[in-house]
Amino acid sequence: MVHHRIFGLEAESDGGPVQVIVAPGAIPERTKFKVDPLPLDQVLALLGGTPPETGTVIGGVQLNTEGDVLKESAKLV
Repeated sequence: MVHHRIFGLEAESDGGPVQVIVAPGAIPERTKFKVDPLPLDQVLALLGGTPPETGTVIGGVQLNTEGDVLKESAKLV
């Protein structure tokens, strides 16, 4: 019997903690994750000075992976 668990990573951004959630079975064999927080001013610059119409930008992260391609997208919360 194979048990699958949800995999999660956490990083601290300007707006607080950010979690990366990977669903069971999304990683075929082996994948390396790197989560780097981005300062709010850099996130705003990446948005080109155009804030979202609804909501507030509170920070961001850069997620890099190395190895097997995920079968399902990771979720950032």
